[in-house]
Amino acid sequence: MRHLTYKLYETNENSFEQMITHIFDACRPEGIPVRWVLFGAAKDNDSYVEQRDIARKEVLRRFGTEAPVFSYVAQAPCEVGLTLEVHEVVLEAAEQIHYKKSGDTCYITVESLQVKRLFVGGVQGDVSGNNFQQQAEEVFAKLGTLMQQEQLPLESIVRQWNYIERITETETSGRQRYQIFNDARSRFYQQSTWGNGYPAATGIGTQAGGVLIGLDAFYSVGKGSETEIVRVDNPLQVAAHRYSQQVLIGNKDSLLAEKTTPKFERAKAISYGDEAMVYISGTAAIRGEESLREADIARQTIMTCENIEYLISAANLRQSGMSVPKDASLTHLRIYLKHPHDRPAIEQILKKRYGSLPIIFMKADICRDELLIEMEGTAYFQLCNKV
Repeated sequence: MRHLTYKLYETNENSFEQMITHIFDACRPEGIPVRWVLFGAAKDNDSYVEQRDIARKEVLRRFGTEAPVFSYVAQAPCEVGLTLEVHEVVLEAAEQIHYKKSGDTCYITVESLQVKRLFVGGVQGDVSGNNFQQQAEEVFAKLGTLMQQEQLPLESIVRQWNYIERITETETSGRQRYQIFNDARSRFYQQSTWGNGYPAATGIGTQAGGVLIGLDAFYSVGKGSETEIVRVDNPLQVAAHRYSQQVLIGNKDSLLAEKTTPKFERAKAISYGDEAMVYISGTAAIRGEESLREADIARQTIMTCENIEYLISAANLRQSGMSVPKDASLTHLRIYLKHPHDRPAIEQILKKRYGSLPIIFMKADICRDELLIEMEGTAYFQLCNKV
């Protein structure tokens, strides 16, 4: 398996059941679907759980024991009813796919003699019974059990999606929810050395759903593997895990010496043979470690695009140790907007820069109040010495 392909679907507003039927019917798999991420509006956790369970049941009805990993994210799509992002793979001759379960979490492995690849979605705590910190700890405990079950080190995680209910809200302790999450993630990550850098990641707000995580992992299991995993920094931005205490919001945990930083890299590149892909982390209008403050949506959008374009440029990929002849090519983008009415203006900017690139738009709070937009995606490139 070399490529991950991404397909994006939208449907107009209707009853939830009708929207589910319409958007799921629209899917026409060309490869093997390994991940479905559904985005929809949920006014509170009761409605979220009800909608999630309806959608999950329908996924299982359609796929049975060979269902893609599934996450329902409580982010209202901009100007549509539901949005679905589908990740697919095409297996090579020597590869096998396995559908597995750890507790209540379904996951998929794709394995050859050289490489094991892991797809996980829908890892979630008790959104009704536990407080926010308990939910964060519960989610990471589930991930730890799953990784142990597969005998995979934590540092094999190359991409992580962290969906955080009301991400910028401050608890009665004075601790911001995003900071509570980062402290829990840091404690979890302490179990590994991360010699090749942390995962690429997104930490983004949702309207409901507590803490929800999905991830991809790669691990070389035998001799002769052509797979190489490389951390990609961006000189325009301080690495998030090196942020100073001044930009971390809220009180610290009384049990910690200081607030922990967000543990992710700006991107992670994975090469296999003569090709490579880049997982682009959630990216916003930040230079150094400071936000572009008091800027309108157009300026923030342009700066965010500039950050991504430099991140995947040939010059920067070479600086990261990849032998590339030209810039990587974007395959798709997810756009998170604080204000949905900004979508038309942003679409104009993106069309000029990227043409007909597949893009989806969701309403979401960004991890800093002053930020109006965040973007993530993937890109592909070829290697010079293999062309």
